[in-house]
Amino acid sequence: MHIARGLLTDPKILFMDEPTIGLDPLGAREVRQLISELCREGKTIFLNMLEADELCSKLSLIDKGNIIVEGSSSEIKQKFSKIEIFKIILKKIRANISSELNKIKGIKRVTSSSDGPIHKITVSLAPGLENKNQIKKVLGDENIESITMREPTLEEAYLSIIRQNNNDTSA
Repeated sequence: MHIARGLLTDPKILFMDEPTIGLDPLGAREVRQLISELCREGKTIFLNMLEADELCSKLSLIDKGNIIVEGSSSEIKQKFSKIEIFKIILKKIRANISSELNKIKGIKRVTSSSDGPIHKITVSLAPGLENKNQIKKVLGDENIESITMREPTLEEAYLSIIRQNNNDTSA
């Protein structure tokens, strides 16, 4: 209803914060198709990063009212993401595993979660370092179900840009 009401006056600019939250998969798909159609009609749409990452061909990231970077999602992520991310599924998880992994050079962040018998660890590390063998050693080869590398998200790229900008302005 909010989207329909927002479109009644045929605005040139739309603000849509999490337009698919709470929708079933079919409804979410329909809203995404509508957003794509509105963009083809020349409308400017402000979205949250998750939706923008999936839907937009050109993005502008804004910080404190200023556009700080523009480009496609993949261009921005490739240029500004200062991390590589490994998702690891373990058979068993130890209480001190995060602190052990954080001792490895280049590790920026470790998060862990368990959902019943499934234990997940996400390791963010500086790009270009060959740490996979060290990570495997700490976790134990026999304990690892799978290791996959994933692309950084647009949000992670944005955080890298913001940190870089804040460091540049504080120098």
